[in-house]
Amino acid sequence: MDMLIKLRYLDLENVFTLKDIPTGLLPKLVHLQHLSFPVCKEKPGLKAEEMEPLKKLECLTGSFEDISEFNKFISSMQQSKKNLIKYHLQVSSYNLVCGRDKTITIVGVDNWEGELIMHPIEIQKLNIHECDYLRSLVDDNSSFKNAIDLRILKVLELYDLPELSALIMKDVGIGSATTSPFAPSATFSHLKQIFIVRCSSMKTLLPHWLLPNLQNLEEIWVRECDEVVEILGAETSEVEEKGSDALIKFHLPKLRVLELFGLPNLKSICSKSGVMVCDSLQLISVMAGCYKLKKISPFAPLVGNGQPFAYAPPSLTIRVQLGFPTLAHFLESQHPLETSRSVSPAPETMAINEACPPH
Repeated sequence: MDMLIKLRYLDLENVFTLKDIPTGLLPKLVHLQHLSFPVCKEKPGLKAEEMEPLKKLECLTGSFEDISEFNKFISSMQQSKKNLIKYHLQVSSYNLVCGRDKTITIVGVDNWEGELIMHPIEIQKLNIHECDYLRSLVDDNSSFKNAIDLRILKVLELYDLPELSALIMKDVGIGSATTSPFAPSATFSHLKQIFIVRCSSMKTLLPHWLLPNLQNLEEIWVRECDEVVEILGAETSEVEEKGSDALIKFHLPKLRVLELFGLPNLKSICSKSGVMVCDSLQLISVMAGCYKLKKISPFAPLVGNGQPFAYAPPSLTIRVQLGFPTLAHFLESQHPLETSRSVSPAPETMAINEACPPH
């Protein structure tokens, strides 16, 4: 053991035969800078008390036994003002392979209510899977109420969260008129990719008031969310305030990809009277299971003559997989024969894959 005291690098991530971490071993390796363990169900979980003496640690991969141990570790790291340079930390009973550094993965946490999750600074990817009682990421009762922790998040993956109804509840002050201790533009301001899969309580993915926070968003993937009615939504009060004839602009200047799959109640991408301002958009993919979607919301240019006419980004490809007769209606509503100069040309490419009608 004395020969290992000066050890600086220990990588056991692929040692799948490892069954246990002897108590008292890690605290003796005080010079460790890099430490990696397997992150899968059968492997031993890390304990905060064992990790606390490792003051020189810079890179860490491993799974904690539970939320409590995870919190204790993050708390001790914050108290010592020590930040990890690279990490993939997991609270999970599953092996989820994530190739990105500065990643937090939380899977299968049942006792979620009341738990405080304290993220390491500069988290870039957050994965949450199969947490049955999570209703939103940021609200007055959420484990993620301290929203500034999400300020430079780049990738958000939410899978199998049956109670999740919103990313952020408006009444906490993010993007609303109520007072918030953090700048409204902080939360999600660096988010580039969002994946929402099998979150059966969501009806609107991104509310209009949240979009100013999402100006760097590049990709939206929504799959198998049974209750989703619209992707970009505006509250009834906002529509009434602007008037029935006013347009509501959904401004996502860097959005490149929008993929929709298995959304049986999806009726529109934008709310009524909504137009998309997405000049960077390259692909809209509407795949099987979106049988109620009759048309794609109109576009509006970033710079133009102010006229609310349809506008499609010149590089846009639309891929459609819809059952007959919805397909014909979709095409007719999207690209009518027009000669008006106010209507710009149709998208550069349209790929159509006809699927069987729903049974």
